[in-house]
Amino acid sequence: MAKKKGKTRKMLKKMNGTSNLEVMFAELLTEMNVKFEQHFVFKKREFDFLLTEHSILVETHGCFYHCCKKHNPEPKYAFQRANLKNDQYKVKIVKFDLTYTLMVIWEHEMVDKKVLTEKINSFVGKHSKLLNG
Repeated sequence: MAKKKGKTRKMLKKMNGTSNLEVMFAELLTEMNVKFEQHFVFKKREFDFLLTEHSILVETHGCFYHCCKKHNPEPKYAFQRANLKNDQYKVKIVKFDLTYTLMVIWEHEMVDKKVLTEKINSFVGKHSKLLNG
């Protein structure tokens, strides 16, 4: 059992910083000429991205680590439960503050670049503080 915990700890330690999903998403935003700031801190929580011209916070979630309803609906590990709790808190702090809007991008949504680009454009068109306010 101790070996399993050690492996999980090492894997999580490697993830600290920038994930592959974040790298892919940053590349897409750059291709789309969307200005962004990575690892943006709001109310003592770090969000993956801030779309600076639109006041939109973005979280890129891996299906396994954040338990997407499509692929991993039930958390099996303590780190998944901790991620879910943190994710729920982030949703709550953004929901009850008028400064930003939160967009969540799931790993499985990043497979089709065209569909993802459409999702981003649609979300920005609907929720951008610049466009709507």
